[in-house]
Amino acid sequence: MDKTIVITGGTGGIGEYTAIGLAREGARIVVTGRDAARGQAAVERIREASGNDDVHVELGDLSSAAGIQQLADRLTERLDRIDVLINNAGLLAQERWVTEDGIEANFAVNVVAPYRLTHALATLLRAAASARVLVLTGGQAASKLLIDDLQAEKSFVPLTSYSNTKRAAEAMALVLANELGEHGIGVHVVYPGRASTAMTQAMT
Repeated sequence: MDKTIVITGGTGGIGEYTAIGLAREGARIVVTGRDAARGQAAVERIREASGNDDVHVELGDLSSAAGIQQLADRLTERLDRIDVLINNAGLLAQERWVTEDGIEANFAVNVVAPYRLTHALATLLRAAASARVLVLTGGQAASKLLIDDLQAEKSFVPLTSYSNTKRAAEAMALVLANELGEHGIGVHVVYPGRASTAMTQAMT
């Protein structure tokens, strides 16, 4: 597989297993994370499990506009194209907090970050023959998009807030599809199914 694939939040959980599977197919993999030691450890695990040494890590904080842009700049310096961008990184905060940009943290990481990062990497996506952007969803299946409380200012319950941001991310993906479709970039919402990860084990 002659593909360059970027997976946000690929240093653990679903992102890491996704990286292993795609690396086994021969793709060049770049995972993103926030911690250098954890990131390098994940790279070694992915390389060993897949038999593919073309696996790398880039660090970035997806909770802020500045962090997203810095990550995009580093990826742009390293890569000549991105065939698949997998927006996998997610946050399930156990208490409400606001980022440096003034955005509730779950919403910032789960909705704003994939939108901003995708647009920041648009040049690399357009450089690929037929690029694809994947937006991972999840949360409570019966949850609804709470338009009047996107920032969880009226009520904050960790799993409810997380699920609301995932419904918002699905709506955001439709916007991305309309914006990027004219450039031949496909946008897809992906539900990976139930999984036991550090994040899901912390759900309340």
